[in-house]
Amino acid sequence: MKGIRKTAFSLLLIVLLLAVGIAGSTWLVSTRPLPPRRDVNPMAPLVDALPLAARDIPQIFVGYGSARADREATLAAEVAAEIVEIPEGINDGANVRQGQLLIRLDEREYTQRLARANSAMAELDAQNTQLDVEKASTEQLIAIAEAEVEVNAEEVSRLSGLFEKGEASKTEYNFARRVHDRSRRELQVLVNQLNLIEPRRQYLIAARASRQAEAELARLYLERCRITAPFDGQVNDLLVQMGNRVMPGTPLLRLTCLKKIEVPIELPVSVRPLVQTGAPCTLTVDSSPALRWSGTLSRLSPVADVRSRTFSAYVMVDNDQQETPLFPGYFLTARVQGPLLQQVLAVPRGVIDNGELFVANDNRAHVRKVHVETVVEEIAIVSGDVQPGDRVILTNLDMLYEGATVRVQEVLAAEVAAPALVDRRAADGLEIPP
Repeated sequence: MKGIRKTAFSLLLIVLLLAVGIAGSTWLVSTRPLPPRRDVNPMAPLVDALPLAARDIPQIFVGYGSARADREATLAAEVAAEIVEIPEGINDGANVRQGQLLIRLDEREYTQRLARANSAMAELDAQNTQLDVEKASTEQLIAIAEAEVEVNAEEVSRLSGLFEKGEASKTEYNFARRVHDRSRRELQVLVNQLNLIEPRRQYLIAARASRQAEAELARLYLERCRITAPFDGQVNDLLVQMGNRVMPGTPLLRLTCLKKIEVPIELPVSVRPLVQTGAPCTLTVDSSPALRWSGTLSRLSPVADVRSRTFSAYVMVDNDQQETPLFPGYFLTARVQGPLLQQVLAVPRGVIDNGELFVANDNRAHVRKVHVETVVEEIAIVSGDVQPGDRVILTNLDMLYEGATVRVQEVLAAEVAAPALVDRRAADGLEIPP
């Protein structure tokens, strides 16, 4: 019983202490001094404003494409032979000069073919010379035979007269006729021999021409045993090794010239009348924004793709004029400079919403309706309810409405929402609008 009274007393004491604390807190809150009240006006938003001015803006047409070497070749074997030499230093990535030996094939077989052809031609030339001697000798024999025939004919004529007069015997007359006939046959044989000399000569000439062709072919094969660089460049891929036997058409190595790089790009057909060869171009790669190359539009495709409504244009980059060489295989963004848009009003395209933008006038925002004539990357060329001198609001657009109070901070044209466009033109040497 005594323990219960002690617990009840403790609880009562705790409740009493809590009541005293609550009462003290209430009294302190009710007696605290109140701060003086003031009405605070909300501050007008600070906005950036671009003073509009008529400027000359170069049109920029954007296309995409992969870089490729302007000159590239896969050198292949043209004869069947074994590789007997690959000069030291000829390997992947090696720089070579035009005419430099890259690979040498075994040329012994073709050397022997050339020697046989030359020997056969020498033999035919000797036979042709022999024909000249034979022709001269035969012509001399024909002259003698003709004289003999003439003498014998006169003898036959003389004896014929004597025989008719009975002053010569028939035996003498017949003998003279036989001698005359024999001399005529001998003359005919010599003439036939002379006539056969020219066909024999034509045969020798034809045979020599055939041997000459064999010699030229062997000489050509000998030349093809030496694989030389057709132009200055780099070995892209060496595909064979010493001792390999190759056949005609076997790829040996790939050679690439990095002096000039071509980039085929696709542009909309709508800009075809505005694009001209020789136009300056800027090339960039997304993975390395700091890299930039300059080139020119070298040629245009005469036809368009009916499915994509684009046409092909080709940008040529001279690596000798670049700070950093451009290599084949890069996927690039190409910006081609077109004609100047003269004295136009340009604003960042992001400030236009449903054909409207805000201008600042007397520290208030006002809505203006505009029409976008064309877009040059992030710049919109506009017309409509704006004019030079208007200050186009660029920032805090979500806080604005017609007549809203604003604090205006003017910016320069180079500081608008598309400074990269201005920077690229400066780097490329293009005309920068004032």
